[in-house]
Amino acid sequence: MKKIITLALLLVVALTAFSQEKEPAVRYIEVSGKAELEIDPDEFILVIGIEEYWKEEFQKRADEKDFRTKVPISQIENELIKAIEKAGISKEHIAVRGMGNFWRQRGKDFLISKQLEVTLSDFSKVNELAKLADTKGFKNMYISEMRNTQIDAYEKEVRIKALQNAREKAAYLLQSIGEQPGPVLSVSETMENRYVMPMNSGMMMRSVQMESMAEEQSVDQLKKIKLSYQINARFGIKLPDDPT
Repeated sequence: MKKIITLALLLVVALTAFSQEKEPAVRYIEVSGKAELEIDPDEFILVIGIEEYWKEEFQKRADEKDFRTKVPISQIENELIKAIEKAGISKEHIAVRGMGNFWRQRGKDFLISKQLEVTLSDFSKVNELAKLADTKGFKNMYISEMRNTQIDAYEKEVRIKALQNAREKAAYLLQSIGEQPGPVLSVSETMENRYVMPMNSGMMMRSVQMESMAEEQSVDQLKKIKLSYQINARFGIKLPDDPT
């Protein structure tokens, strides 16, 4: 019985070795394909910072020791929301980003600060809001995020182009030595990059202590969102007698 098992094992090993010797080595070429696309953002997250203040500080010849009438954050927020709605932006597009206080003037109460997020689909509203908002209690504003609502479709398009670029590269490289690419053997995405290109003018973050700044620092050109992908692909090399 042992002899039969031993002979069977030897036969399996011999057949495996024979099949490996007969199996031809796979010839392939491995290349990387790249593609980029620039798209315009169609949604903007505007952050507006507000802070409590003393009425007396806006009076002529005001002295800190006379600061006693504090304007509450709720009043400042209500005035800001009215300005936002006046610009044609509904309240449902406004959310609280944060609230707190990190400093207190000696001998005075804390001045509460708050940040509101406003979701915009029209970038021109940024400068419009700067003109409408009351500068008293209006601390700063900046664009925290610029995005495109159809980004998934654009990413798919760029990935496809990157793979097509890899195929084209494999074709012309092999053509230079009289060969042709065969079927794809493997595909892997090695890099994904999404970033926003710099603006030609304007400021991403700005103080709005003076209403005139809304005129002087208006932004005419939007940032571009740039998608960049790289894909590694391995293609078989056609054999001379391969009709495919």
